[in-house]
Amino acid sequence: MMKPQTWKRHSNPWSGWTRFLIIFVLAPALWQKAWVLIVSLIVYTIINPILFSPPSHNKAWMSRAVLGEQLYLKSKKNQNKLKITGTIGGIVFLVFIYSAYSQLLWPTIVLLVGIVGYKMWFLQQMVELYDKSLH
Repeated sequence: MMKPQTWKRHSNPWSGWTRFLIIFVLAPALWQKAWVLIVSLIVYTIINPILFSPPSHNKAWMSRAVLGEQLYLKSKKNQNKLKITGTIGGIVFLVFIYSAYSQLLWPTIVLLVGIVGYKMWFLQQMVELYDKSLH
């Protein structure tokens, strides 16, 4: 779990969007077996939340999504959902990695679209959770 100051930095829209875009670079990196790029993406994923300064406001959609995710992860009532969605998401991501690495075009594309679609849906849910917490 990230520290409160790290969450503030991560709520900078640049942090959220650049992290979101990683999967679009990861797919061709796996396909080409570009190990330096793959390792760089992993390192970037880890350090991304501390690279940006806290935003001046939380009005941006991505800022609200990140802050909603923080609320979601803190909530005790979401623990079972987190285990289930985390397990399913992990399995889908591993299949995506295998598909891209094995150069299986259609499975890679379908999984990439599915992962991105799910992530956008999830982020919208987090925006709504954050917005509700303000009222």
